[in-house]
Amino acid sequence: MSSFLKIKWKDRKRKEMKKKNGYQVDVFPRNRQIIVESISASKFFNHVTGITDADVTKSLQIFENYRKKTGEQLSFTAWFMRCVAKAASEYPEIRTFRWKKWKSVIFNDVDIKCMIERMINNRRIPIHYIFRKVDKKSFEKLHRELRDVQAKLEEKRAEEKKIKEKQRSLLKLPIFFRKKFIWPTIIKNPFKHKEHLGIIGVSALGMFGKRMPGWVVPKTMHQTQFTIGSIVRKPVETKTGVKFKDFLNFSVTINHDIVDGGPAVDFVKRVAQLLKEGFELEKFAV
Repeated sequence: MSSFLKIKWKDRKRKEMKKKNGYQVDVFPRNRQIIVESISASKFFNHVTGITDADVTKSLQIFENYRKKTGEQLSFTAWFMRCVAKAASEYPEIRTFRWKKWKSVIFNDVDIKCMIERMINNRRIPIHYIFRKVDKKSFEKLHRELRDVQAKLEEKRAEEKKIKEKQRSLLKLPIFFRKKFIWPTIIKNPFKHKEHLGIIGVSALGMFGKRMPGWVVPKTMHQTQFTIGSIVRKPVETKTGVKFKDFLNFSVTINHDIVDGGPAVDFVKRVAQLLKEGFELEKFAV
C-alpha cells in the first residue's frame, strides 16, 4: 500500500473513531507552539515564587474619583508597572543578569514586557508589548502609551508588525533548532533577553477574572515576573475599629541565581509600599 493510501486510510479510520467514540480531532495552532516553547524556557532559571497582597484602597479611590469627574478610566496596569519600575530602579539586583560564566550585567533601564488586553472583533485578545525605560517615564506618559497600544495607533501597529514578522520567521525554523539554539541564546544572553523580553514581565490576569480571589503561580521565561490577580475587600483592624479595605493580590517570581531572599523581600515590600501610598497619583487626586 502506498504512503498516500496509508495516510488516507488512517484519516478515514480516525474520523470513524471520532464519530463512534464522541471526540473531535482538530489542528493544534502553530502560533501556540511558541507559547509552549517559551514556557518550557523557564528551565533556564532557578525561580522562586512568593504570593502577597498590597493595600490599594487609597489608590482605587483616586482612580474612581478621577473617572467620575473626567469620564476617563486610568490604567491600573500602567500604574502597577510604574510602581514596579520605581522599586526596580532602587534595587540593582533586579536589573542584574548573569553573562557567560563569571560575569554579570546590570542594566540602567527597566524595560517591562506586559500582557495587554485589546478588543478585536468584539473579543478580548491578550497581546504582548515591551514598555521601554519605564523607570524614567511618568505614570501619565505610561498610561497614554498603553492606551495607544490598545487603540492600535499607526506607530504602535508598525512596532507590533515587526514583532509578528519575527515570530513568523521563528515558526519556519525546525522545533529542535529553536529549542537547542534560539531559546538558549535569547535567555542566556542578557542583551538579547532585554531586547526581546525586557527586564521584568507583568501579566495582569485580573483583567480576565476581576471577581476571582486568589493568586496565580506562573512558569515564566522572564527572570523577574509579576502576575497581577484580583482585588478583594478584607477586614482590617484599625485604631477606630474594624474597616474593610481593598487589597490587590499578586505573585512575584524571581531568579534565585541572582537575587537572595533578603533583597527580594525588600524589593517586594517596596512595591507594596508604593502601591499603598498611591505613588505618582497626586496629580489625579480630585
